[in-house]
Amino acid sequence: MMNRVSKALSIIFLSFLSMTGMAAEDANQIPTLAPVLKQVMPAIVNIAVQGVMPGIPSAAEEDEAPANPNQRMVPEKPRKFQTIGSGVIIDPKNGVIITNDHVVRNATLITVTLQDGRRLKARVLGSDSETDLAVLKVEAKNLKSLPVGDSDKAEVGDFVVAIGNPFGLNSYGNSQSATFGIISALKRSDLNIEGVENFIQTDAAINPGNSGGALVNARGELIGINTAIISPYGGNVGIAFAIPINMARDVVQQILKFGSIHRGLMGIFVQHLTPELAQAMGYSEDFQGALVAQVNPNSPAEKAGLKPGDVIVQINDTKITQATQVKTTISLLRVGTDAKIQIRRDGNPMTLTAVVTDARKQEQALQNENPFLYGLGLRNFEQDSPLHGHVSGAQVVAANENSAGWRAGLRPGDIIVSANKKPTPNVNTLQSAARDSKSQMLVQVLRGPGALYVLII
Repeated sequence: MMNRVSKALSIIFLSFLSMTGMAAEDANQIPTLAPVLKQVMPAIVNIAVQGVMPGIPSAAEEDEAPANPNQRMVPEKPRKFQTIGSGVIIDPKNGVIITNDHVVRNATLITVTLQDGRRLKARVLGSDSETDLAVLKVEAKNLKSLPVGDSDKAEVGDFVVAIGNPFGLNSYGNSQSATFGIISALKRSDLNIEGVENFIQTDAAINPGNSGGALVNARGELIGINTAIISPYGGNVGIAFAIPINMARDVVQQILKFGSIHRGLMGIFVQHLTPELAQAMGYSEDFQGALVAQVNPNSPAEKAGLKPGDVIVQINDTKITQATQVKTTISLLRVGTDAKIQIRRDGNPMTLTAVVTDARKQEQALQNENPFLYGLGLRNFEQDSPLHGHVSGAQVVAANENSAGWRAGLRPGDIIVSANKKPTPNVNTLQSAARDSKSQMLVQVLRGPGALYVLII
């Protein structure tokens, strides 16, 4: 931005300084962010990680199912790795540091380097892959922290500074790297990032090594934890994302209290309401919401009255315009609280109330009840096909990568037409077949113009 519009940036920058009380006192002084950064930077740490990556099946990333469904994939040998990142001290008295889960995942040794050069061993108190957050602890005195802001009050156009350890340039302490920009957007989602998406977008330069570092506002208050970038080549292109500190604070509190996350669950699978689907269901082409594809039995959603085909348009105070917002919104609700869900059913507005349950308990119950289909979003499918004739079955609309179905090779879009050599014309018959299965379930799948068998174990 400095190269493109340096004159315009100078005007904006000077305005920024005057608003925050950092303008030069006289004409001989140089406008600077240094006073704020001097207070903030001691709370930012460098993180070096050594770890072991578990073995991964050689075909784990392939989109196609194995040609032979009975073939067992042989995992690769575990691999050692080293990586770097950043972190923020949030409790100096107890040595608590927040960073990204992806920075310390599978770590065997974590070394934290403070700005004063001290190198400390850290241990993981807890982590949450859904929000990509982890909490570390070090044993040290005279640690520094920084004030925490309110990310809910952040606005597009606010000036921000990203602080961290890009490319490991500051791995020996002494100083951090700081980059300047604005908040480009709020509540960013639908980025194809697995987990909860509710990001602050900024154009402040963030690069590999910045993960887990601080995003601070003009007052030097922590408003986000830097986590991801969009880039065609791995470096900064002015599109970076941070986890809002209000969301991070709740995760940290749960980890410190319980050692894990008690996340809310509703028990539904939703999909994007495309313009074509909206019109087919009697709505206008530009109607927005999340289409309910499946409601799990005995779930909070079923008890509240939600049905497949409903379109969710709002949850509490959050308007829903795309499917990813449903997971994010529900995940951030406290277990045991009520969620008011505004829907459209056959064009008619309705408001339902569901009690948010603990995701872990609900998921464990579902997994125990139906391990073969656990983690799969399914809907009834019936359509005439020029290749397959009249097709009726259960279509996969979502698949968790930790599910048995995904590991076997099932993918969204697949249509399951039989299980254990018996037709499954709808979701109910497939679920019944799964409950009757013992150690494995053989399903026939239609995928595009072809068909294949998949063995779920």
